[in-house]
Amino acid sequence: FIPALILDLIIWNLIFVYLLKLLLEQLGVRRLWAWWLVAPIYAEVYWMMVRPAVLSVVFPFFVLFILALVRWLKNPKRLNALLLVFSFAATFYVYLYTWQVACATIVFVFLLFLIKKDWQTLKKLLVISIWSFALALPALIYIFRVISHPLFLETVSRAGSIQTHLPSVQTFYIARWIILNLVVWLGIKKLIPELKNNIDFIRAWHVITPIGLAIIIILMSPVISGRDAVIGEHLTREMYLWLAISASVLFYFVWNYVDFVYQRPNKKFIIAGLMILIFIPVIAQYKRSILPELSIDRPEAVYIQRYAAPIAWLNQHELRPLVVWATPDISNYVLIYSRRYVLIPSSGLADQYFMSE
Repeated sequence: FIPALILDLIIWNLIFVYLLKLLLEQLGVRRLWAWWLVAPIYAEVYWMMVRPAVLSVVFPFFVLFILALVRWLKNPKRLNALLLVFSFAATFYVYLYTWQVACATIVFVFLLFLIKKDWQTLKKLLVISIWSFALALPALIYIFRVISHPLFLETVSRAGSIQTHLPSVQTFYIARWIILNLVVWLGIKKLIPELKNNIDFIRAWHVITPIGLAIIIILMSPVISGRDAVIGEHLTREMYLWLAISASVLFYFVWNYVDFVYQRPNKKFIIAGLMILIFIPVIAQYKRSILPELSIDRPEAVYIQRYAAPIAWLNQHELRPLVVWATPDISNYVLIYSRRYVLIPSSGLADQYFMSE
């Protein structure tokens, strides 16, 4: 079980890195630069990629969707359309919030072509969406059956979902960085006029913007749905990945016009200031993403060794899937080192518990 888990993490991490490199190339970044920029982007979500959780699978599919969208926008031929259909449909089978962001992104791209009155491309995108929803139909039926269950609302209420039409505080925290990011893109575009004629820059902007706006819209969904299922906590993960990609790609385009920037003394400090602003949340996240994973609390590491014996006993004597009543401390290790589920008592979770069967 554990060797398989480690191998699975290694494989998905390698897939994620390679897809990131392909995405950067499709966004107009030269190959060598693409490999260089993969490192800071990967570091942004390192803690999420090395955890034995679903995000090590979610992020590769999220990047695949963006990659397919960029390829189709560059060349809407049949092969690229098929890739977009399958990657869009796949998000429905991977993660609840990923398919929501993907759907909202497609809507914003649809509106973009509507504003441009590009009816032919609009029609193609509509066909792609229909086929994607057709492939996602089993997942959609499953979602409908789950939310139609009589105990659904009670269950999600125990798992942290609350009734409210107000966005959470975290929603505003996330949204401010997204808005700042998009404003910096607009500012750089205005300060370096040559970028307006750069096809790669314009195409990257037409991809970065819809995704950022999509995350904001999903964050604000409680206003309409009347429920907040800790949505800010979950979308923070996609947001940081998006921020790192957006900031890195913009840095690449600005660097390509560094000679122009140096020839404009009155603009270079403004441009430098904007680039510092766009990297503030990215750099701040590095401390949370990398340092905790690389630091080892030795007394704690020794202390938790006592959990090995009871977990080993579970693996040897309880062959059926079962739910284990565990303290918050040991519950993490029960999930990782056994095939068991946990029911977490108290510790701030008096009315919220997570149980799988």
